[in-house]
Amino acid sequence: MDLTGGMRVAATAGGVLLTSGLALSGHGFVHDHTTCSIVGMGLIVTALTVIALTVIRVWIGDAREERRELTLARKEADAEQRKYFAAQAALESEMTRLHRDVAAERAAAEAALAVERAALYAELEEERLEITKDAFRTGVEMERSGMLKAGAPAALANLIQFPDQAARELARSREHNGVAP
Repeated sequence: MDLTGGMRVAATAGGVLLTSGLALSGHGFVHDHTTCSIVGMGLIVTALTVIALTVIRVWIGDAREERRELTLARKEADAEQRKYFAAQAALESEMTRLHRDVAAERAAAEAALAVERAALYAELEEERLEITKDAFRTGVEMERSGMLKAGAPAALANLIQFPDQAARELARSREHNGVAP
């Protein structure tokens, strides 16, 4: 047992009391002194009580094993905490890299989209110009052929026939007792 200072004193006192009690009891038995025998037995009981209490206190109060386990648990917890912090730092680094990559991809996609949008706009403008030229050319041709003059027949001036116009013409032909197709 690893005893502290107070425990050593108690154990030494218990040993001295036990030795004294045994000597006094033995002397009382040999010389037939009842008083010495009773006092010796009292010293023996007291010594055994002191020794038993010392052993119990050491047994209950000895926390070396628990302290050792606690130290090991703290070391394991510290190691786990270091691993956790390292993993968290790696995760943050990876997330930063991913955010950077996503931002770069987004910027590249926006640039490509802007180029494609500009190309589509140019193509649309070119098609619009072609449609405008064709419409103007058609208008000029209609003017030259006399379709847009005040006395020109309506059928010649209508370049695009709409369904309701055709129905009105059919209805009109029926009104005058004409035969409709």
